[in-house]
Amino acid sequence: MSYKSKSGLDDVEQQCTNYLPCRYCGKSTLVATLSQYGARCFSCFEKYCSMTPAEIKAEYERGIAASRVRA
Repeated sequence: MSYKSKSGLDDVEQQCTNYLPCRYCGKSTLVATLSQYGARCFSCFEKYCSMTPAEIKAEYERGIAASRVRA
């Protein structure tokens, strides 16, 4: 028997809801971290910070093109 929180989720379910995949590498990351670093885990955020503006623009354009293919 597991403890149910006020939200109706047990402890394991509650822990699982606190994580989502990083948008860039897919690594399971705390939601608070994703919110803080623009949907990136910290290692992806560090890579982003070291990129040149041209590299950032190219990454953005690849993302736009990929979203058009999926749609």
